[in-house]
Amino acid sequence: MAAVLERELELIAGSVPSPELRFPGETLKDELQVLGKIMLNEYRIRLPFLGRLLVEAMKNPEVGAMFYRTFIVQGRLLFTEFLNVRKRLGELREDVDVEASAAFFLSALTFILLVVELFGGKQVEALDEERLVQSMSDLFLRGVET
Repeated sequence: MAAVLERELELIAGSVPSPELRFPGETLKDELQVLGKIMLNEYRIRLPFLGRLLVEAMKNPEVGAMFYRTFIVQGRLLFTEFLNVRKRLGELREDVDVEASAAFFLSALTFILLVVELFGGKQVEALDEERLVQSMSDLFLRGVET
């Protein structure tokens, strides 16, 4: 199962473009929005697998720990590296804690999608992915303070 999780993570990570491939005028905000849409799409493709994994993790804590160690922690490390590259490029403030920021961004998108898709939210309301990704990127980059 660990090998399957690692492969799934590699497939998701492989779909993320590098900063060198940005179009002229494209910003970090644009890049985050593209990344958020890729993540939502890749997660949605894997929802049946994630749903079964969640059920198994509830029955067997070892499965949950393996999922967390393999998929969540490694995913956070990949996104932390994504942010570190942007920090080295001078696109993030020096005082930004990239590890905590990566955890925030990934967990927020993941949780929203799981609640909507796996816990019946889509039967109650439509998920406006465009608005979600734009809002998440704005919040992530600017915070909520005035």
